[in-house]
Amino acid sequence: MSVQEIESIFGFVNREVWIVTADGGSQRDKLPQPHGGLVASWAGPASIDLEHPTVSLAIAVNHYTHKLIESSGAFALHLILPQQRDLVWRFATGSGSERDKLADLPLVASVTGSPILKQCLAWLDCRVIERHVVAERCYYWADVIAAGRSGSGTPLREHELFATAGAEQVSQLRREMLADVAVQRPLIEKWRAAKNLA
Repeated sequence: MSVQEIESIFGFVNREVWIVTADGGSQRDKLPQPHGGLVASWAGPASIDLEHPTVSLAIAVNHYTHKLIESSGAFALHLILPQQRDLVWRFATGSGSERDKLADLPLVASVTGSPILKQCLAWLDCRVIERHVVAERCYYWADVIAAGRSGSGTPLREHELFATAGAEQVSQLRREMLADVAVQRPLIEKWRAAKNLA
């Protein structure tokens, strides 16, 4: 199967765009930025038991937000409205170690200490209960400690985001994705070699 065929199959998936935020916890004074965030490519509910709601999240270990989650043991997930797509570009580009991605955004206090975006469609405040590192990615399972809705409507999805993005925005995301792949691929190859996987 060609790369194009695989990409076309993945193109059937139209995931919600999740913004992840985290605080540095006890290490915040030792970190370049006390908090940060990114746009997650893989996040969502991990249980159907609403009395014990859990979520799962995958974060590449080279991202600053991973360091924040490791430090605090918590994170917040946010869904945004289509008209809030500017938040995506704020959180999807650049490193949180180099700039405060939350600067000037209205925030709400949370149980876990994770920054909650006041202006979003909905949010989940989550405490990590399990983690598993595979190659270049850390998979988290977390209890939902608190949740809230700040608006109404349908969350922004990936297809809508890319359909309305400018050429420079798409180009920037592509450059950053390829830079991530360059960092992550050796980790994947090393892991696969250790597992005797082709």
